[in-house]
Amino acid sequence: MATGKLLHTLPGPSGYLHSVASVSPSTIVCGGEDGSVDFFDAKQRKLIESVPMKSKLPGLPKGANLWTSSLSVSGSFLSAGGGAEGVPPGHPQGWLASFHAPSRTLTSLAQSSAAINKVAHVTGHVVTAGNEAAVTYRGRADARQVAAVVPTGIEAGFALAPLVGGGGDGIAVAGAAGAVKLFEDRTFRRAFDAL
Repeated sequence: MATGKLLHTLPGPSGYLHSVASVSPSTIVCGGEDGSVDFFDAKQRKLIESVPMKSKLPGLPKGANLWTSSLSVSGSFLSAGGGAEGVPPGHPQGWLASFHAPSRTLTSLAQSSAAINKVAHVTGHVVTAGNEAAVTYRGRADARQVAAVVPTGIEAGFALAPLVGGGGDGIAVAGAAGAVKLFEDRTFRRAFDAL
């Protein structure tokens, strides 16, 4: 990429794309407004597989729409998160999926009370931020396992990043609060060990 020359344009789904990740030197994954997780072969420049998350979630009301907002890769694991619109109050508003990336196999799927806007891998686990004032720590291989829920005071978390080095590991969360909040990660290690 030293020259900045465009190499290829992959045919994406219609609508906005919110996230893209590389799961191998030749496999690119994207997600967006259509609620799918799409795997592309970058060398052959074609779509390999599209996983429509709407078909995977039970009990969605007719007319509900899903979106994919965030993707994160750690080793052979791919995590995808998003939200739903057109669902009644009290119905899950968000979802988190775990995939075995090399085989593109969906390994687990969890629903959440609020949309998930950001997914990251921290200390071998999946951490999510979304439309609730908390960060949720989950199992990497099984998205349904919740280790801890940490209040953030940020009503809508849109950015989440692991902090490494220095005085210890932690996470940074930003969103609707107009500030970046830093949280220590060590507090939750006992919960992680239980997963």
